[in-house]
This record gives sequence, structure tokens and C-alpha cells, in this order.
Amino acid sequence: MKYLYSEKVAIDTDKQIISDNNGTELKYSVSGDSVTMPDLAGDSGETVTLSK
Repeated sequence: MKYLYSEKVAIDTDKQIISDNNGTELKYSVSGDSVTMPDLAGDSGETVTLSK
């Protein structure tokens, strides 16, 4: 299971990566008013979509 654990996370909008101080990187994608990223609690390859 992949996770973000840090007091500070960085969001690189050019590369579409969310990263923490421990070197964990999660790729995300944006489409209209939605953001899709890996489902951290799900099985490998599953995603979750956040909509405005």
C-alpha cells in the first residue's frame, strides 16, 4: 500500500505529481472539475476521483 506521510506535501502541477518529504510520489490527472489519483486504500491500480 502506498501512502503519503509527512508534515508537508508538494504538488507539482506541471508534472501532475503529489510528493512528500519521504520520496513518495503519486501521479494524478485533471479533467475539467475533477482530479483522479491513486486510491491509497484500494488495490494496486485502483483510482479515486474527486469532483468539484
